[in-house]
Amino acid sequence: MRRPPGSPPPRTGEGLGVGALLSVIVVGYNRRDLLERCVESVMADRGDLLTELIVVDNASHDGTAAMVAEQFPEVRLIANDRNVGYGQGLNQGIQAASGEYLLVLNQDIVLKPGALAEMVGFAAQHPEAG
Repeated sequence: MRRPPGSPPPRTGEGLGVGALLSVIVVGYNRRDLLERCVESVMADRGDLLTELIVVDNASHDGTAAMVAEQFPEVRLIANDRNVGYGQGLNQGIQAASGEYLLVLNQDIVLKPGALAEMVGFAAQHPEAG
């Protein structure tokens, strides 16, 4: 989805993906195994696309936040101290995003190669979509 007209400008600085074209946001809860595969697939698919990945962890008890911090230091991690729910977690990720385009993924998604570039290309060619 493209940022809606009139929405606040993307935030920059503080490791938020300065200059990102695409912000990918994943909200996770207690499925470290699924989230790890999801993050791996996003990281592998970004290629030269200026992409930031934001993971919002809703106070998982299975070490999800620690896994993201240790294995994927380039990911922007928002580690909540309580489960704020999917909607609020998603809003936290969107507020932290700096990309022109936003992609929301569930933690059980594994991207096919080329998916990010294809999505951004389609969105750029069809600004009415989204």
